[in-house]
Amino acid sequence: MDLSTVAYELYGLSPGEFVSARDARASEAKKAGDRELASAIKQLRRPTTGAWLANLLVRERRDQVTELVDLGDDMRRAQHDLAGKDLRDLSTLRRQLVTALAAEAREIAGAHGHEVNEPSLHEVEATLEAAVADRGAGEALVSGNLTISLRYSGFGSVDLTGVVASPPATPPVAKKSTKTAKAPIEDPIEDVEGLLAGARAEESAARQAVGDADVQLEAAHEQRTLLEQRMSDLEQQLRELRGGHDQAKRTEREARKRSDLAKRNLEQARDRVAAMTAELERLRSTK
Repeated sequence: MDLSTVAYELYGLSPGEFVSARDARASEAKKAGDRELASAIKQLRRPTTGAWLANLLVRERRDQVTELVDLGDDMRRAQHDLAGKDLRDLSTLRRQLVTALAAEAREIAGAHGHEVNEPSLHEVEATLEAAVADRGAGEALVSGNLTISLRYSGFGSVDLTGVVASPPATPPVAKKSTKTAKAPIEDPIEDVEGLLAGARAEESAARQAVGDADVQLEAAHEQRTLLEQRMSDLEQQLRELRGGHDQAKRTEREARKRSDLAKRNLEQARDRVAAMTAELERLRSTK
């Protein structure tokens, strides 16, 4: 038993199983007399859900993950060489691979009995994008021992502090070289034009996104206007109901006063009737 082997085993488990399995392995190492290994195992951190999903991809879709990481090398080479068309094609391929692998992560997790929510899926996508953008991040991903998700800020290198628990049990598979060395660029204008075409394509996509957002904004504005009108109608109804309620209270008070007066009059009438009845009885008794 060694740390890298144990770590690779543990980081293939779901986060919910991690702690108990880690403690069991640490206990085994301690019983075997290797206190240093037991301590190192005990310090392994439970992975986030996004990191666990990425680790699953490495274990069950290693070839595709390695292809994605190697794609980053090709993109950096194309960018360095100002190969605009190649960079544009590779960018399209990157988006396709990231989308496909994220879908694979959801499917694999489902096969393990775990439903993946959208935030966790976004973490996987961010990790895959970071692995393309930075070679170090790609190697961290391929290790299969991520503790947290990776994230690329858009410039510089990915911060890899504490993201990998232990070196992988087996080194990442080296990229198979199937391409010949790229010939020197004979016409840099053609490649700059390719880069310009890519930028224009991105501009077009951004313009479309703005158009979609404007449509959504207009719909939201209309909805807000309708709701505000509805609120105004309800507030008017509430004012009318409150006015009616106040009037009903006043009417009730007046009715209570009339009722109290009528009751007093009734009592007085009863008293007079009783008195007159008594007088009548007296008069009759004297005859």
